[in-house]
Parts: sequence; C-alpha cells; structure tokens
Amino acid sequence: MKRVHIRAISSLFGTVDFLTLTLPDEAEVLATAYGSDITQYERRGHLAYVTYGESYHVLAMPRYALDLRIVVRPGRRNLKPRIRIEKTGETEVGGHPATYYVGRGFLTGRNKNHLFTVHYCDITDRTIQIMFKGPLDVDIVKILEDVGVLCHEMGGI
Repeated sequence: MKRVHIRAISSLFGTVDFLTLTLPDEAEVLATAYGSDITQYERRGHLAYVTYGESYHVLAMPRYALDLRIVVRPGRRNLKPRIRIEKTGETEVGGHPATYYVGRGFLTGRNKNHLFTVHYCDITDRTIQIMFKGPLDVDIVKILEDVGVLCHEMGGI
C-alpha cells in the first residue's frame, strides 16, 4: 500500500491538503482538466487543509479507472448525494463513522456506478464527501476495501 496526498498548489494559498488516500501499489491518482477549487482553508502549524472546496481526479486501478471527486465543507453538513440511490450502508472512513451510498446518476451518469462516502471529521471540523464513479461492470463497493482515507493525519494534525 502507498499513500497519495490529494492537495492543491496555489500561488495565493500555497500548498493546501484535501486528504490522503492509501492505495494499492499499482493504483495511481491522475490529474484532470477540472483540477481543484478552494474557497476556504485553515492552517495549523506547518499544514494547511481545505475546509471548503472540491477536487477532481481519476483513480486508475489495475483493471479499470474511476472518476474521483472530493467535496469538503466546514462543520457538520448533510452532503447526501444527488443520485438514484440503490443501496446505503454504514462504514468507517478515516477512523470516523461514515455512510455510503451506491446508485446511478440522473442524466450523464445514468450508465455509471456511483459510490459516495460521507463522514464528519471532528478533529478538523469538516464534512467530507468522496465520490467514485465507474463502469457498471465494476463492483464499486469493493473500493471501500481497496482505498483508505486519512482526513486528519495528513501531516500530523
């Protein structure tokens, strides 16, 4: 397993972290044309982390690729996804209780599987939604086993 830091680099803010993913060694996180959008961040010592923003990537696994979107909002928020939900469940993300949602989109995403996780990190006081979107023939819930999330251990918070 390896750690991949999801961060944005801005001439205005400097380097600002969203979170860190733990991935299988053969997986890669690739940049997209959408990049990241940061509206708000907080600095603790040497580390700055996003408190309001979004980041878009591609998660390249050995046999398939998934769209990856991370949405961060300050405080405890309801970030329930806007999809046709087919399944929900409880899991753990970054050491916090989380809800996951599986379904399909309404228009452009109706031919793709969507997996959303939503959790609140009490250490950084932010709600984080992570979306994976991929082909219908991929068991998208298995991503919960393959990908780990570190939301407050990015640099020693």
